[in-house]
Amino acid sequence: MIDYKKYTGLILLFLLTSAVLFAQSEKPEDQVKSTLSEIFKLSKGNKYQKASGYFAYTGDDKDRYLTSTLNYGVREEKSIVRRNCKKIKAYLELSDSYEYGKFQTKNIDGVKHYILKVVFKSGSQNLNISFDFVKIGNKFVLASFG
Repeated sequence: MIDYKKYTGLILLFLLTSAVLFAQSEKPEDQVKSTLSEIFKLSKGNKYQKASGYFAYTGDDKDRYLTSTLNYGVREEKSIVRRNCKKIKAYLELSDSYEYGKFQTKNIDGVKHYILKVVFKSGSQNLNISFDFVKIGNKFVLASFG
C-alpha cells in the first residue's frame, strides 16, 4: 500500500520549485510589458499612491538615484507621480489603441536599462513613446518616458 502522506510533501516541494523557476524564467521583455500594463491600469484609475511603487527615483539624492522608487509621502515625489500618471492617462485616452514595438536593453552609466517602444494610435496618426525601465531588486520600475 502506498503511503500518500509521505509523497505529499515531495509533490508540493516539486510544484513550488517549478512555479518559482517558471516565474524567474519569464523574459525581461514580458516582465516589462506586464509592469507597463499595470502602470497603465493604475494611471487610468488615478491610483497614484500605488503607482508610486512603479516609478524609479531620479532626483538629486545620489544614494537613491535609480535604486529606489518614488515616495508618495514626500510632496515633491507625490507631484512627480501624479504628473507622470496624468501624462500616461492622456496618452491612453487620446488614443484609439496602442501596440508594443521594439524592445532593447542598454547600459547607461553602469545601469542596465530596459527600453520598450509603444505606439499610441489615433486615426491615421501614431505617437511613438519610449518607456525606459530599470530593475530594482526583482522588480522593473519606470525610470523615464517620452
